[in-house]
Amino acid sequence: MPSIPTTNRGMEDIGVADFQTVRLSEKKSENEVVYRVSFTTEREAEKWLEEYSKVSRTGWIVLQTYPHTVRSDFRKKYACVFSNKNKKLPEGKSNKNLNCEMTMSLKIKLLTVDTKKKDPLLRGKHPLPGIVTIKGEHNHNVESSSVLRFMKPSTLLRAAFEDQFREGASPAVAIRLHESVLLAQENGRELLADSHFLPHPQTVYWWHRVWRELHIGPLNDPLIAIKQKIGLYKQKGVIVQVRDESPWAVFVATPVMIRAQAYFTSKSIIFVDTSASCDSTHCNVTLMLTGTKAGAVPIGVLLHEAQTTESYQSAFELFNATFPNAFGGASHPSMFMADNSSAEKGAIANVWPESLQMLCGFHIQYAASVEVLEESIEDLKTLSPDYFEKRVSGLLENKREWVQLFRADLPMGGHHTNNFAEATVRVLKDVILERTKAFNASALVEYISDAWETYLQTRLSRFAYRRDNRATLIYNDLLSRMPPEMAEKIVVIDEDTYHVPSAQTGEPTYEVTVSVGVCDCKAGAAGAFCKHQALVHEKFGRMFPNQPIITSADCYLIGQLAFGNECPKKSFFLGKKEKLEYFEKDLVQLENAAATFSEALKCSPRFPTMEVEIQERPDSPEAVLDEDIDGDEVFKNFVDKWKSIYNLGIESNKKGFLKQMQKTTKQMGNCKNHNSAYDALMRTTAAFSYQKARFGVEIGVNNPAIQRRAPGKSKGRKRLSAGRPLQNKKQVKPVLTQGCTKSKVGRPQKVEKRTKKKRCHVLSQSVNAGVPHIKKH
Repeated sequence: MPSIPTTNRGMEDIGVADFQTVRLSEKKSENEVVYRVSFTTEREAEKWLEEYSKVSRTGWIVLQTYPHTVRSDFRKKYACVFSNKNKKLPEGKSNKNLNCEMTMSLKIKLLTVDTKKKDPLLRGKHPLPGIVTIKGEHNHNVESSSVLRFMKPSTLLRAAFEDQFREGASPAVAIRLHESVLLAQENGRELLADSHFLPHPQTVYWWHRVWRELHIGPLNDPLIAIKQKIGLYKQKGVIVQVRDESPWAVFVATPVMIRAQAYFTSKSIIFVDTSASCDSTHCNVTLMLTGTKAGAVPIGVLLHEAQTTESYQSAFELFNATFPNAFGGASHPSMFMADNSSAEKGAIANVWPESLQMLCGFHIQYAASVEVLEESIEDLKTLSPDYFEKRVSGLLENKREWVQLFRADLPMGGHHTNNFAEATVRVLKDVILERTKAFNASALVEYISDAWETYLQTRLSRFAYRRDNRATLIYNDLLSRMPPEMAEKIVVIDEDTYHVPSAQTGEPTYEVTVSVGVCDCKAGAAGAFCKHQALVHEKFGRMFPNQPIITSADCYLIGQLAFGNECPKKSFFLGKKEKLEYFEKDLVQLENAAATFSEALKCSPRFPTMEVEIQERPDSPEAVLDEDIDGDEVFKNFVDKWKSIYNLGIESNKKGFLKQMQKTTKQMGNCKNHNSAYDALMRTTAAFSYQKARFGVEIGVNNPAIQRRAPGKSKGRKRLSAGRPLQNKKQVKPVLTQGCTKSKVGRPQKVEKRTKKKRCHVLSQSVNAGVPHIKKH
């Protein structure tokens, strides 16, 4: 009997339980064992071989095939993985060439009338057409860690790792998760050495590269993979549209985003912001958001090539062509809120010329009257330096877009900043991408269609199911600002208009209009839900379109936004003792308020949209060069510098330098668009500055967040630690040194660390200071 893994145990005992097996008693030689197995196809035979390899802890490679066999359905011969088959190095110089002579032959007999007559094992309900012939014996240990690491993983194991890749796990994370699963098994410590159960890391990274090329596409051409999966996205309810003409653009809308397009606030104001640090190719991600009662919800996500007017306009036109009435049933919203990007504003003006454009008023002055505004302008001109005056003068040219004086009669919904968009970009980077850049635009589409859709549903469900009570706290806080007796002094003008008294004077001062959710106070005039509206709601039970989530009907509408037709029934959202008939009345009032608010937007005051001067960003790859710069001269100097580098490199190591030049030239061929070319030039500049750049690095913090940090804090791109500091760390506070002056932007130019001084062992000083005295021991 040969010393094969099945010597002391039958094949029924080694785990191939899906196949019926019979061991034949006759044999042609001493070193040969023959089995009859129930596999009937080539696929079943390969599956049997994988299972047999796992339980017997052996590995096999194809030795010979018989593609033209006529006397059998399938026939293939295998050799031990440690044989000299496909080995370049001889025995003794290769880890896998042990010259093992053990072989295995798999064969499937034909099922015909003649073969059934001659072979009794082919008759009956469960025939055994498979023939397994094992010859020879192993000349090496079988259950040794040095041998098991060379085994071949099964296709099922590869499929399990690909499922983890599909969920967003990196190869390193997938390996760690699989190791933890193996350790939880009874013999997990031994399984960690067997590549049947734990593949080599290089194998996992190879699987990931193949899977990534197939499902995500190449790095510099992701549109191919996106277009191939448009049908799969549509089956999940995700709309993906691609425009592959230059400049290219991709539009993505998940089911929640599509439902948010019909939300009544989408007709009022849309928030727009762009980020270019979400993937390795630095494609631009532009978010278009609407403000709901549960926070900002995207109505669509745009991926485009560059931050130029042409690229923005291509993306916006793709959005408009896919959903022409995406703004609460209208072809355009009342206004857009964006940053001061001339390219973005110019594209919006070209695609939606009827909409107003608002500038984010974060850290920008505001005036309550024209006199105060003019006085502030004169003060800036007299007190500020020339460069600051120039900057402010540029903002004042578009003062109608950001000065709150001109927003008094516009339905802003209380939004004077673009904080909704800034917070959503942070959610994209922190929660969806987990502060790790995606591979390319195709991977970003995967994250948006899966991870972001799940996040939106779970976040909205917290408000719909009253698991987040911030809205109730805000409502109660507004009510606490109005004395209870003021409710009796409210004057009812008609069913839609109320005069609410002032909290200080008690006189009817503020007029509240329920249908459009506005008040004469500063907050209510901008469309925010103010304390006067809260008092009217508490007293008369009127529903405002801008009220927070304070009723069961509000929760139900948010639930519909989150889950659509799969939203639970209305009774699921009722209060502890609330009746369904009152719920229905509140729901009708809210729907009527939303409809009235949408109609009122058509009659809202408007000022003429100012002409936008199109200026490309100075750091954009398509930015126009200054008139004083000669492009030919710059290129000539650039080539001359590279020639000098070449002359220096070939002096000492010509062969190595030329080989490295070949690699660099090959990598330069990957630059197939202006974005990647500009990025390659920036990385080359960083390399000469001794800064190492890597793909897949951590996403840095945006510049505005860095500039808002307190004096003494780090100005790096990494996020600062939040929460209560550890007790074992010394707290260091920044202090200004003597003679330190403040910079032009109000920050100290010099900061020193305050070190703790050693206390003196003088009793009189301790008494005067009122501190416990320190004794020497």
